[in-house]
Amino acid sequence: MKPKKAAAPEPNAKSDDASALDEELLTLSRTNRELHRVNVDFPKWVVNTIDVEARRQGVTRQSLIKMWIVDHLDKLPEARPAEQPAAEPPTAAAGS
Repeated sequence: MKPKKAAAPEPNAKSDDASALDEELLTLSRTNRELHRVNVDFPKWVVNTIDVEARRQGVTRQSLIKMWIVDHLDKLPEARPAEQPAAEPPTAAAGS
């Protein structure tokens, strides 16, 4: 008898969503303006809290911060230049 192969783990839909958002942000940035690197200093307790929430959602710290900022800015009508459409929320993978 041949040994059974272990099934591949299911992809994490939340990580896929964050990756899709990262790619969408990069695409929007490339089409409308170049990216700018930003460094932000937070107190240790803020970073720890962000890390806990990022792990809970299954995304990276950077992705979580990007999602929070984009979600907030999308609610401000004056924050987005007229030529840049609002980012569509990533859709869950089919079959999830």
